[in-house]
Amino acid sequence: MEAAAEGEVLKGLGTSAESAARLGRKAGEAEAVLGMHGMSVTAGVETRPHSRADRAVVQTVFRVHDSPTRHDRFHRTIELPKPVTAVVAAQFNLLFGREQV
Repeated sequence: MEAAAEGEVLKGLGTSAESAARLGRKAGEAEAVLGMHGMSVTAGVETRPHSRADRAVVQTVFRVHDSPTRHDRFHRTIELPKPVTAVVAAQFNLLFGREQV
């Protein structure tokens, strides 16, 4: 696990609960680009609707990688297992306080 910046807060776009199917699809897209099966988040400023979680808390369940991009030097990837199951989706949603739809 990479060391978290003191007090770093991760922000993920959206506020609705993620399904296992969508998380798996998004993780597969990230793997094709970044080489890592996971969800993209930022530790930078986010002005669009988003949910938040303390990196230290997320890291108790999932590995978090610093994965800066040209457009977001604070980009992070939350590594997810293959396959993404309903249990994994529930853990992700709980960590980010995402409401069930």
